[in-house]
Amino acid sequence: DASGAELSVNVTPDLAVLTMHSQSDPMDLNAAVSALVPIVSDLNISQTILNREQQEQIQALEISHSQPDQLAEQTLMKILFAGTPYEYPVLGTAESINGITIQNIMDFYHQYYQDQNGVLVIVGNIDLATAKAIAGSFSQAFTSGQAAPFLNIQPKAPAVNKVHVYFPSEQTTILIGQIAMAQKDPMNLALLTGNTILGGPTLKSLLFTSARPQGVSYLGKASLGVYQGSGVFSIMAQTRSSQASIVQDQIETIFQNLVTQGPTEQDLSNARSF
Repeated sequence: DASGAELSVNVTPDLAVLTMHSQSDPMDLNAAVSALVPIVSDLNISQTILNREQQEQIQALEISHSQPDQLAEQTLMKILFAGTPYEYPVLGTAESINGITIQNIMDFYHQYYQDQNGVLVIVGNIDLATAKAIAGSFSQAFTSGQAAPFLNIQPKAPAVNKVHVYFPSEQTTILIGQIAMAQKDPMNLALLTGNTILGGPTLKSLLFTSARPQGVSYLGKASLGVYQGSGVFSIMAQTRSSQASIVQDQIETIFQNLVTQGPTEQDLSNARSF
């Protein structure tokens, strides 16, 4: 607070990201970095803090169960990655959250939050010398150890191809997905471009331009989750329950047309310029 910096945290199935936004002015930036380094390099947690965080996680988990899109995503991950760590929600389960101890947290922290596992990305109006100084302050604060082992995730083909989860709502959420490529696969850029064309965060995607004008879908998007050991590709749409079968057929047609015919030059241009 004293430095005016903003902190945010995001967690994926195999990555924790801490983001700090600070003023580029040297005095403010130095104050923010000086405050952040000990926070991440010298974890200090009490039972009171743990109890509070457990309650907040349980509340967040309950909220996710009341959101049809999140419920659908959790169901998809459980089907696609059954028997692997990726089948579990990032938030965990009520049982796992309540079972966490301070010792569990400290053991995990000391094993994984160390110099070999960290990646520091700096973007801003600073010179190279300042960037190196910031990187050095973090590197010196963390202990050195062994890098985390590579996650060798080899999911099996799911035994089911359609699941209906009852949810009391006038709208239906449709989620179609399959296992995708891992983080370091050389074809990921091509797949990401194709995903943008199909239903990425742009008003010119095929799903948006095809479904929205007909008024049958309120949300149509394609997502690509890329993890260290694997990945997941999915298409989601939300629509009136009476129109669910129409939207599903429409999504499958759009997808198959893209697979068989490929994108147009205009589609590629739109994706590249996004």
